Formats: sequence, structure tokens, C-alpha cells
Amino acid sequence: MQKESIIKEVAARFRTERLRLGLSQYDVALLCSVTSRSVISWENGVKMPAHHLAQLARHGFDVKFVLTAVKTEDEPRPNAADPYKAVKIVEVFDALNEHQQIALLAAAEEKLRINELVRRVNQLQELLNEKTAKL
Repeated sequence: MQKESIIKEVAARFRTERLRLGLSQYDVALLCSVTSRSVISWENGVKMPAHHLAQLARHGFDVKFVLTAVKTEDEPRPNAADPYKAVKIVEVFDALNEHQQIALLAAAEEKLRINELVRRVNQLQELLNEKTAKL
């Protein structure tokens, strides 16, 4: 996957997460102590410092989703359960060089696609089992 494509996808998921929480760009700017222009830049694919993601995680942002496209729907929110874990994930990600970050994001997206394929295969298997049982 191309670097620009991954960056744009992360930026789009950041915006999606902001909207899910009902926050304006100004709200996010206040939470991160930056200008609204910075938030607009992040949503347009400009690299976002990890400490801002860590700050947003404390306010309910699903950082795992923003970085990997994997939602934590079934897991407690980082701010409610374990803010240290979310902060640590962001710190580790930020410590990686740009190529490592891109590789990690690409691997996470590939894992997500594989998980979706496995889910679909399992659904088909269940359907096949149901049809076979009726015969």
C-alpha cells in the first residue's frame, strides 16, 4: 500500500472518530491545546504528533481504530478502562520511524481484511451446515 494512501486513510479515520464523538474541529483543538488549523491539517493527512493522540484517547478517542482501522467496540474505551495502555500504544507507534509506522499500519489493515474474510467464510460454513442439516 502506498504511503500517501495509508496516511489519507488514517486521516479519514481520525475525522470519522471525531465525528462519532460529536466533536468539532475546534473542540479537538481545545483538547490538544492547538489551533483549529492544526486539526484541519491532521484531517488532511499532515502527520499528527502521538502525544495529541494520547491526549484524545483520554477523552474517548478510539486510537486503535484511528491507527489500524480495527474498532474496539467490544473492548472498554481507553479512558474508562486503561488510559495507560492507549498512551503506551501511541508512544510505541511514535517511536517507530516513518517506514516502520507505514509497515505496521499496512500489516494491521491486512490483518483486518483477513479477519473479515475469515468471518465471511465462517458465515458461509454455518449456512452450508444449516442447508445440509435440512437435507
